[in-house]
Amino acid sequence: MERTIVHINTENWACYIPIIINLPSKYTTQLQTPFRPLFMSVPRSSYLYFEKEKIFNHFEPVLKELEINNKNFYLQFNSEPVRWNAPTGVFFDMVCKSTNHPEKMPMNLQINFEKVPKKFIEFENETEFYNYYASTFKESCFLLSKSATITQKITENIMANIWNGLKNLSFDEYKRSVQPLEIKYYEQPSLAIRIFLNKQCIQKPIKPINQETEELITLLDIFKNLQLVENGKTVPMTYLIQGITPPLNTPLAFLSASCSHPDGFLYLIITTLN
Repeated sequence: MERTIVHINTENWACYIPIIINLPSKYTTQLQTPFRPLFMSVPRSSYLYFEKEKIFNHFEPVLKELEINNKNFYLQFNSEPVRWNAPTGVFFDMVCKSTNHPEKMPMNLQINFEKVPKKFIEFENETEFYNYYASTFKESCFLLSKSATITQKITENIMANIWNGLKNLSFDEYKRSVQPLEIKYYEQPSLAIRIFLNKQCIQKPIKPINQETEELITLLDIFKNLQLVENGKTVPMTYLIQGITPPLNTPLAFLSASCSHPDGFLYLIITTLN
């Protein structure tokens, strides 16, 4: 079991998403010469924020030619902003694998230098982003133990090593860094899960084991709880975890151990088909 979990974790960290970043037509019509888009391959388990400097450097000549002094920018898929604080794979599953926007490769994004939209989380520098990530990671650990049992073990040095493993995209470094926390998903009183149902986030503690039946809680149990099961069958929908659709009888504890993102949360993306 442990070998299987590590293997799946390693595969998740090795997955990349090809993207292309274009200039919107409102900018291209003002340019004297055509400007080539930026092609990138980004890690599914990481964040686009880490690519921010590379993206800016590519488009910096546009700013000079159009005399734009604003160095802040955001990316968007159609009209939906890409949030720097969301794992890249989560955003991709939410907008590119839904029925409204069938999966396409590469993921086509546009860069925008106008004022960032409301409710968009912006980070002034990497330190701010680190603090946000550390807070999210500690939140997931708190949910797992339903107390400060795990978070009390997270020293500044451990958190820095976890961050370096993520930033360097080194699963081995990340795995070594979280080992002192002794997270045993099947034995935890709760699991850290974020469910996006039609893009609306639902976050609540979910036990790995049904206390009455002593059976492992499965995906099907979650869908029943969300009232997505009728007459013993799930309603028409798509659901994704790390870009795949696991069987309904898969235990949540196994999925949490093998498919959680580096922030400690397991993300379940559900899109109902109306």
